[in-house]
Amino acid sequence: MSKKICIFGDSVTQGYHDLEKGGWIERLNLYLWSKDLDFSVFNLGVSGDTSFDLLERIENEIKAREAKSIIINIGANDAGVEKGKSRTDLKTFEENFNKILEISQKFTSEIVFVGILNVNEKFSAPVNWDENLFYYNEELEKYNLVIEKFCQEEKIIFIPMQGTLNDENLPDGVHPNAEGHEKIFQRIKDYLEESKII
Repeated sequence: MSKKICIFGDSVTQGYHDLEKGGWIERLNLYLWSKDLDFSVFNLGVSGDTSFDLLERIENEIKAREAKSIIINIGANDAGVEKGKSRTDLKTFEENFNKILEISQKFTSEIVFVGILNVNEKFSAPVNWDENLFYYNEELEKYNLVIEKFCQEEKIIFIPMQGTLNDENLPDGVHPNAEGHEKIFQRIKDYLEESKII
């Protein structure tokens, strides 16, 4: 029976903007197939999702797929600024991560949190699809540090992503292009191999 991996996140996880291979998760799938490794990888990224949205669905999604490994890549949308304040305050964000971890640990000990990517503020403040929504690297780093500290305290694998992409990889300011998704894939793959998850 193949080992099942559930990967949760937002539009970047979903693979948005990678017109070549459909995102870093599809690139991971292709890599595993090329090595003839017996994995079933489920892309459970939903565009626009915050930690609140993930909390509403994560338990049912894991249970339905009987996941043996869980990878979580969420937080950028929580840090998005609307009407002068972040969508989710930092304290609530940390509380949500505690709940996400508690739910995940009901099913497996193989849990990985992926850090938040940087943005290209030339196009992300505001974004071109919503003049009231802003993404700032300074804000994203605050939320990223919450995740990193949380993982250190809970002894959970954390994959740092800040600085992985350059501005050319972010044509709309927020979503990576194909080259960007390849960089994300390579970084995450290396950590998963080092951790013996794949």
